Amino acid sequence: LTGLGHFESTMETLRKMGMKPGYTIKAYLEAEEMASAIFSSSVAFCRSGAGSLAELAAHRKPSVLVPYPYAFERHQHANAAEFVAMGAADMIDESEIDSAKLEARLLSWIYDKDRATEAQRALAEWDVPDSVPRILDIVRMAAKT
Repeated sequence: LTGLGHFESTMETLRKMGMKPGYTIKAYLEAEEMASAIFSSSVAFCRSGAGSLAELAAHRKPSVLVPYPYAFERHQHANAAEFVAMGAADMIDESEIDSAKLEARLLSWIYDKDRATEAQRALAEWDVPDSVPRILDIVRMAAKT
């Protein structure tokens, strides 16, 4: 996904680089398409906002994360660092991305099945699928006192 504003320039760059078979570039996905894309993927390449990381954890997907460099107090960098520390992601600063480095990182997740399995285990431990009812229980208990 490129976002609507970057689609044409991304496609032009890929044409110049010689886009390899097996990759699909889209400007935007609706919610159902996004869920399907994450579910069917082997590895994700994305920013490291809280919503993205929650989706990656819920679907147990290893990732290559590129923190948004202008996020408030570099919180996306901290988010990505947590996933890297638990063995669920690689991180590349936006200023350091090049096609060879990105491809190598993505392929390392695809071909190293043991590493990917360990990432899935770590994501399962990190994910709290019943967090909303648990938080509500805490709020209800606090309201009674």
